[in-house]
Amino acid sequence: MPKKRTKKDCVEVRICLYEAVNDRVKRFQAKKLMEGDDLKKPETAELLIELGLKSQGL
Repeated sequence: MPKKRTKKDCVEVRICLYEAVNDRVKRFQAKKLMEGDDLKKPETAELLIELGLKSQGL
């Protein structure tokens, strides 16, 4: 018989899904930024550095 889900389980799943979607959105934004000429903005560089560190698991 499957284990009954608790509210905590649902919250953890929701957080996990949120993080996955958030990551995908950031990757999409980074791709768009790489194509455009927004690379001169300092926020862009920070976002790309953050994505690089996350992809390496740091």
